Amino acid sequence: MRNLIFLVSFLLLTSCQELDLLGLIIPCQYDAEERFHQSMAYNERLGDLVLELPHDGYHINVAGDIHVVDETARLDSFLFLTRQDSLTVCNLFLGDIVSVNEAYPLVYERLQEHYRQGGDTVFTIAGNHELYYNGWPLYLKYFGSSIYTVSLRTPEAQDLIICLESTTSTLGKYQNEWLLHVLKEIRPQYRYCIVATHANFFDTDNSNLFGSNPPVNEVLRLTDLFQTYHVDACLQAHDHRAEYLYFKGVRYVQTNPLKMGAEPHGYLQIKADAEDLKIEIVDHLRPRV
Repeated sequence: MRNLIFLVSFLLLTSCQELDLLGLIIPCQYDAEERFHQSMAYNERLGDLVLELPHDGYHINVAGDIHVVDETARLDSFLFLTRQDSLTVCNLFLGDIVSVNEAYPLVYERLQEHYRQGGDTVFTIAGNHELYYNGWPLYLKYFGSSIYTVSLRTPEAQDLIICLESTTSTLGKYQNEWLLHVLKEIRPQYRYCIVATHANFFDTDNSNLFGSNPPVNEVLRLTDLFQTYHVDACLQAHDHRAEYLYFKGVRYVQTNPLKMGAEPHGYLQIKADAEDLKIEIVDHLRPRV
């Protein structure tokens, strides 16, 4: 009986603050290695992701944990705000974009409307909720790869975004090998380097449930790699709270959620220019939604 009480309490207190029993009982049928190969196959079909920018200064807006079910007011407001900023060159979603599979076409339609109104590119990464109810095939269908790089080329320099999938504990053998190759062989060609992922590497609870958080040894290895290859910042979500850490010379910045009803809510804004790479925690949408 005591074990049953513990299990119920554990489920209620974890998993991105969302209780999803069916999603846990029926896990994603694709493991980390299979998802890596599927993302790489998508990348090969799509080709290199390169943004040619007209000036050296630019902004990137970063949101996470939107958890769309059937309401998109905060998503719409976020996209509207980014369209008003002339220095925005792209937006980045750090996973948990949807909470149910039925929301994929709704979010996809809102992004298409964003593009029709002149909005900049939106890049996405899968979170643990994209895997619930075996939603990974739908993620691939509507959003594509979750492991890739983006090059931002300005008249003066080029910068790099590395997108990692951290939805089920370890990055996996192949993604770790791919990351090492990117950092060792590609990163030196760039000025600034940003890593973006869903899980909080420094979390101490089991908020990914059975997947848990990345193993301690893997986190230590990743933080060493980020230090060695001069990663400027690692952007994270998942915990529904903003946090700004500085570890081994690297900034680890976590965003507030954009989920309807969540407080505080907000996003991150990256401001890059020839002098510096700044990351600001924006604590709510303006006007509030």
